[in-house]
Amino acid sequence: NRLISARDAGIDIKIILRDEENLKGLAKDGLIQIQKNFPTNHKLIKNVHSRIIVCDSKEAIISSADLDQKSLQGMLNIGIKTSNIELVKKVLLFFDHVWESN
Repeated sequence: NRLISARDAGIDIKIILRDEENLKGLAKDGLIQIQKNFPTNHKLIKNVHSRIIVCDSKEAIISSADLDQKSLQGMLNIGIKTSNIELVKKVLLFFDHVWESN
């Protein structure tokens, strides 16, 4: 719902998801909602594993964790949040490369 609200407020949202065949439960429901609400602003790509969020080209979160409570609090995942503009630019270049090449 927050992504839909942001989109409706004019914020450009692009979503890259791992292309998995046998999704069930909440993962499948989430994919259906993304496909419905972001029909041209999402891509499914087989080899995606990273979790990246970029806000306003000023901040980035890069993580190995699924963005749910279990992964963030109960497992030994690691990630960083940065506002280093040079690093954020590199993250955006990576994202754009993946987006454009698939």
